[in-house]
Amino acid sequence: ARLKLILRGKRFGFSLEEIRQNLDMYDIDNGPVNQMAEVIAAARKRLVELQHQRRDIDQTISELSEQIAISEANLEKLAQSAA
Repeated sequence: ARLKLILRGKRFGFSLEEIRQNLDMYDIDNGPVNQMAEVIAAARKRLVELQHQRRDIDQTISELSEQIAISEANLEKLAQSAA
């Protein structure tokens, strides 16, 4: 079970230290309740970070696609003028 939690945490982008801290909460009194609350808070924070990354990636993809289209048009003009 711990290995599954570690692998899931890594897949979601949590550091090994963050994963360790969450797993260590099981050893504290009322651990599962505290651990679940901490995991939810960390997951919400990570979700926001991933949404920002996706927005940035989408913007970069759009800009790169535009640049490729402009470059292809310029290349076609150069090829036509050379012919």
